[in-house]
Amino acid sequence: MAPLAPIEVVVGFQKNCPLSPADRFDMIGRIQDELEQIEPIKGTVSANNLMPNLPADVDTSSKEYRDLMAQILEQARPYFTTARFLHESDGEQQWRVTANVSALQDIDYGKLLATIRQRLRDVGAADQAAAGISVHVTGWAPLAHEIQRALMQDLFVSFLSAFGIIAIVMSIGQAGIWTGLVSMIPNFFPMVAMFGFLGWIRSPLDIGSVMTASIALGIAIDDVLHFLTFFRRALARGLNRQDAVHATYQQCGFAMFLSSLICGMAPMVFYFSNFLPASRFACMMLLLLAIAVAGDLVLLPALVVGPAGKLFERQYFKPLPANDESPDVGEKTSTIELLPQRAAA
Repeated sequence: MAPLAPIEVVVGFQKNCPLSPADRFDMIGRIQDELEQIEPIKGTVSANNLMPNLPADVDTSSKEYRDLMAQILEQARPYFTTARFLHESDGEQQWRVTANVSALQDIDYGKLLATIRQRLRDVGAADQAAAGISVHVTGWAPLAHEIQRALMQDLFVSFLSAFGIIAIVMSIGQAGIWTGLVSMIPNFFPMVAMFGFLGWIRSPLDIGSVMTASIALGIAIDDVLHFLTFFRRALARGLNRQDAVHATYQQCGFAMFLSSLICGMAPMVFYFSNFLPASRFACMMLLLLAIAVAGDLVLLPALVVGPAGKLFERQYFKPLPANDESPDVGEKTSTIELLPQRAAA
């Protein structure tokens, strides 16, 4: 009895391999013995398990033993092939050694695979390409590890790409590079806070957790656009930045909070799922959106009220005087100063 997650070590012997059948079988046995000493491997199986136990006093280096093993292996080849421990094609042989690990334990498969490859080099099984020997580590566990690693990298790259594209669009929409970058701070704040905290407590991430970053970014940018739109409209009515923030709270503050609450609570039905990535996805979405609405309703107002808020005040050229005297081209005034003049006109 052993755990169910398999790690397969496939040892290939090409046509030009000088090893005898007995030597090849001995190498399979050494590899199996080496795998059994690695934690967290709890069980191994190979063609060795189908062979009878030899007496302890047998001289495995004698010619008689080698000849006898060659005859036994030749007779047992159909049984090994049927049991899928041996595959032969065009004179080449592939022997399989299976190591089992638990699928429920918290195992770092990257470190485990690195350890297995190092042990294979120690027994000389991974450094004999010139002798016609090849060793591959495959199976369900390595495959799942590589898939998860590739997905993690792709999701991280997609998040950075989305962040860069949104930053460009925000710079265009806010009529300035600096205003666009300032408006991206509340969007980036939830991801930095949440994933920074998880890294600080050394909590492992899975696919469901990483997927929440791009989704939370899309929802947070919507609230930022709503806030800045009403904030600029308040400035255009002649309000100062503090009063504009208060007016923006009245216009869209509750709507931003309510939309984030709905988007955060909707996935919580998956929190009770037995599928762990779905459960973590729901919990992470709720936490990220809670931090995002705090950034939109606390951090963003603090930014626009502070010195960075001067970047969001639109600038206009003064109208030409009645005597057709051309004003200085570089002289500008704010919208708040122009509103009384326009009303009088």
